[in-house]
Amino acid sequence: MNLFVDAQKLLNLREFNSHLAGPPSKRQISITCKSNFWQNISLIGQLDTRTLKGSGQIQLTEFRPQGLVADLFPDSPIRITEAPAGLAIDFKTDGPGQMQAELNGTSPHLKFSFAKEMLNIGNPRFKAAIQVDKNAVKLSLAELTLNHPQLTLSANLDLTQRTPPLSLQVEGRDIDVTATRQMVLALAGNNEDVKDIFDVVKGGRVPLITLTAQGNSLSDLGDMDNMVIQGQMQDGEIHIPDIQFDLKEATGEVVISRGLLEGQNLQARLGNSIGQNGKIKLGLIGGGGCALSPGNRCPGGPVPASPDPQAPGR
Repeated sequence: MNLFVDAQKLLNLREFNSHLAGPPSKRQISITCKSNFWQNISLIGQLDTRTLKGSGQIQLTEFRPQGLVADLFPDSPIRITEAPAGLAIDFKTDGPGQMQAELNGTSPHLKFSFAKEMLNIGNPRFKAAIQVDKNAVKLSLAELTLNHPQLTLSANLDLTQRTPPLSLQVEGRDIDVTATRQMVLALAGNNEDVKDIFDVVKGGRVPLITLTAQGNSLSDLGDMDNMVIQGQMQDGEIHIPDIQFDLKEATGEVVISRGLLEGQNLQARLGNSIGQNGKIKLGLIGGGGCALSPGNRCPGGPVPASPDPQAPGR
């Protein structure tokens, strides 16, 4: 069985087998097939065809999404070159418009190409869930784990009848900033807000970071004005563009909100000088910034946090 879009063959299903049995209240369903996008897919389940209540499982092996993504998004600058993923979906329906599903996926690697750059994401694993009812849709990412770049994420996306209807919460742990920076800039480098953030934050480790956002649409959730990012940094590298200062070994608490980066309880090294108990305020969007030490102001523009008077080089 083939699916065409205009004259182009998009999907080819082969060795397609299906079986239906049982009364309408306990209809047994079994489907298996191969395709050009996966090695094998199977669906086994039970459905009450009168109430649309049922449950089942979908197993997919050797998923190959690169061709599908290229066909659906021919103008995208990002290309998936290799993604041999396995996926298991356990689902349950409680009637029309009500559904729950749990997803588990693994892959030895995901390979992307962007312009002339190649990215290899090592050993991604994820657990996720979808819940749909008459009043809300909830997508939850219980865990996304990568070996390279080192990264652990969880997230919740809710669509409700509240105002605003969309809300997003993301939590990241044990993040290698240098490797993650390279991946994010390659995948979203055309986004000026993303570039502004990583023009300042060059490297380090983040034990914990959270992001919250609200909006009326998915594009609103990507607007920096609607985001609040809070994190802890260790061994950080922070670049202050206006005055060409590079702070090394930065440790402390950082908040990004409405295009402004603020840090508190900071310790950092500038050359041979060390600053402690410092604060920093830096405009990420639209230029301008200010780095502060306790009790100091920035009337004439950005200045560095005062180093420890006991530090060498003072």
